Amino acid sequence: GKPLLRPLHDYTTYSTEVYAKEAARIIDSHASGQAKGPFYIYAAFQALHAPLQVPKFYLDSPACAEVGEVNRHIFCGMAQALDSGVGNITAALTAGGFADNTVIVWSTDNGGQNGAGGNVRVAMRLLDFVRSRLANQKASVCRTGR
Repeated sequence: GKPLLRPLHDYTTYSTEVYAKEAARIIDSHASGQAKGPFYIYAAFQALHAPLQVPKFYLDSPACAEVGEVNRHIFCGMAQALDSGVGNITAALTAGGFADNTVIVWSTDNGGQNGAGGNVRVAMRLLDFVRSRLANQKASVCRTGR
């Protein structure tokens, strides 16, 4: 069949928004019947990585209003953009009727650093989770290295 992926040549829109929009487009193509069968989306957002840049819209969000230090304020805006992008993808899954039959795996590559160099112990604590209505088991936490 016709490939769902296409080259993205948008160099003016924030990449988090581009990736979320493309993921939602793929989900919508399945919901409308244009694409058939199961699908897999790997949305490797670049948000929360250097360079510290984000559209002003996210900096102005209420969640970031009281963050005073410049780098942390920008980082907060980047986190807001990421949250919005993931929210748009999950909304597309729900609207398309896929929410009950989808596994979402969230993973991070590192904890990052602040403008002063960060804290290595904090940077190494990674947040990973799985969200699925397909799993009926209680969640468990792995506490290795303690």
